[in-house]
Amino acid sequence: MRDCAPLHPWRRDPLRGAVAWFFLFGVLLWLLGMAVDLLERQVPGWRSPALGGALLLLLGLGVVLMPASGFWLVLPVALSLFR
Repeated sequence: MRDCAPLHPWRRDPLRGAVAWFFLFGVLLWLLGMAVDLLERQVPGWRSPALGGALLLLLGLGVVLMPASGFWLVLPVALSLFR
C-alpha cells in the first residue's frame, strides 16, 4: 500500500502544480493585465481597490500553495491599484 503513488500525492512531481497554475490562471491574468493597461491609458488616474483586493487574495493563495513561484510579482501591481 505504501508504494501506491496515486494514494500519496506528496510523491508527485512538484512541477505538475506549476504547470496547472500556469494553464489555469496564466492566460486569465494576462487578459486581466491587458484590460487594466488599456483602462489606465484611457482614463488617467484610474484605480480599483476591489481589483487590488482580489489580486491580493490570489497572491496570498498562490504564495501559500507555491512559495517559489512568480506570484510575488503580483504584489506591486495589486498595491498600485490602491493608490
